[in-house]
Amino acid sequence: MKKRTAWIGVAVAAGSLVASAVPAMAAVTVSSPPAGVYVHIDNGAKISARGAAITVRLSIVCPSHSNAYLFTSVSERSGKSIAIGSQQKSITCTGIPQTVTAYLQSANRPFVVGSASVSTDFQVYNNTTSVDLTAHGTRSIVK
Repeated sequence: MKKRTAWIGVAVAAGSLVASAVPAMAAVTVSSPPAGVYVHIDNGAKISARGAAITVRLSIVCPSHSNAYLFTSVSERSGKSIAIGSQQKSITCTGIPQTVTAYLQSANRPFVVGSASVSTDFQVYNNTTSVDLTAHGTRSIVK
């Protein structure tokens, strides 16, 4: 019985050590984006082609002479189902703020006026570094 109690004590101590270390490890891996890299999903996505697609505007900044890709996706309740769409786009980085337009065609149902969940993954890389930023949010869809 004493051995079992000792093992339980060791297990509790080890669990406490791991639990206290996990937040510290997370803090080490989370970092701010490097200067000069930014992505934001602008409000007011517009319906195109009578709901067959929407146009989403994104504000971005990435260092000049870097390569970048935007992967943008949207989902919205449309009747009793969900309308979804996505687009991948390569970007020419200029080093100054840019507005980029993503044209997302519906994969299944038409988009409607209302609100939608929009997310984007912004990947920027050059010879020395690689950055991957994400942005998520609910945005209005207008005509």
